[in-house]
Amino acid sequence: MQLTKQGEYALIAMMDLAKLPRGQVVPVKTLAERLLLPEAFLAKIVQSLVKAGLVYTVKGPQGGVALLKDPQKITVLEIVEAVEGPLVLSQCLNHPDICEKVEICPLHKIWFNVQQKLIEEFSSHNLLMLSQNGQLSGFLAE
Repeated sequence: MQLTKQGEYALIAMMDLAKLPRGQVVPVKTLAERLLLPEAFLAKIVQSLVKAGLVYTVKGPQGGVALLKDPQKITVLEIVEAVEGPLVLSQCLNHPDICEKVEICPLHKIWFNVQQKLIEEFSSHNLLMLSQNGQLSGFLAE
């Protein structure tokens, strides 16, 4: 499993939004420029985050995006799953009926354990923790 750019950018944008005063709206264009992200791609990501109930948008000249929930109550898992979908290492974990060897497969238990640990780790880190953990400047430099 590899986190896509969509997941990475969602985390970066959410960390930046968490540093703003509660309810402060920032235009997507400004956010994209500040974080050196493609504006159209970020706008698509924002819509997924809206759908997941993590941010809200305001239309108009003073519009933009802001966190809907307290950053302490938003986990890394919620952000990743908002844009990437459910965290699944192997299809047989969510759909055991697609594999007739699930009961005897030695990999099934390993995948299950790794997936559970990843979910636990992503769930144990909230947006407030991430946003207080250093600066984003230079974060995107490759």
